[in-house]
Amino acid sequence: MTTNQRIIPCACTGSPVLKLMRTKSFVTLVLIVMIFPAALNAAGKRLGLPHRHPPERRQANMLMLRFQDALAAERWQGALSFCSERLHASAAKWPTPKDFFTETMPIEHVLAQDFACWSCGTNFYGLFVTLSEFGVEPRIDWNWGLAPTEHGWVVDYPPVKLADHVIKRKAALAQRDERIKEIRRSLEPKVRGVKTRLTPVSERFLIGSPMLFRVELVNSGPTPVHFLDGGVRYKPLRVLNERKEPVSYVEQPMQIQINKAELSAGASVVLADKIDINGNGEIGRPGKYFVQFDSPDVRVGQPVASESMGRFGETLSIGIFDFLGATNKFPSNVVEIEVQR
Repeated sequence: MTTNQRIIPCACTGSPVLKLMRTKSFVTLVLIVMIFPAALNAAGKRLGLPHRHPPERRQANMLMLRFQDALAAERWQGALSFCSERLHASAAKWPTPKDFFTETMPIEHVLAQDFACWSCGTNFYGLFVTLSEFGVEPRIDWNWGLAPTEHGWVVDYPPVKLADHVIKRKAALAQRDERIKEIRRSLEPKVRGVKTRLTPVSERFLIGSPMLFRVELVNSGPTPVHFLDGGVRYKPLRVLNERKEPVSYVEQPMQIQINKAELSAGASVVLADKIDINGNGEIGRPGKYFVQFDSPDVRVGQPVASESMGRFGETLSIGIFDFLGATNKFPSNVVEIEVQR
């Protein structure tokens, strides 16, 4: 393994967040940003450590409520008074403030929204709503936000017609998806030479004792490959009993590290040295068992340039952690073990 390894601390509370990381859509990053603070806040409350929001957040929230109240009451001029200078300038080009809001803002979506920012900071709170129906692709989001001024907080968003926004968004999503396909096609030859190898570390497998295994990533191809380790050492292996029934495993909350590195041609790297398949005492009966690594937490792919999404999600990122995975399924060999009392 080369020495250009990067370690990115990743605080989370379990698999739900990691599963979100595996999705492709723009909302993936949105949900990660929203869930991580929520998870940390929940953990703090369990420890008896309540988290106080900054005053800026409360002020922005109150401004949003007043703006929603004006929209709901159809006090269009009042709603406009809560908006930024650029929205004032743009609204002047419409016949009335009502026409402006009706054509540039999904009013019913905004009125149904609670304060939950995907981009949170004391100098801007970014919000979004989804215009497309649930499960319909491509997913079309509309972004808006709350920004501070010398005179208080204001509502701000790109003042374009919703119909134009949808057309532009679909075109951008299609362009991004085609770019992803091109990168993945170029990676196919490299992926063919990559596999994982599972090796038992424990010499004997006794009930009530650790049962340790090692997971390695092997590059048998002629060229180097980039890979991302999403926490292999923290995840369970797949274990089947002699009837080929899966042995249950209860995942525990944990903190993980996201590792990115390059693996040279003909080289291998240890992803996890001591995974204990009996860490929680699930294997309670003697007999034959079959162990395999099939986790989606290791990906082979390509580093991509970091791109700022902008205040209103103008840029659609093509990867997570500045990395685009070509695939994330590298099942290992199956190891048969005999568990004894």
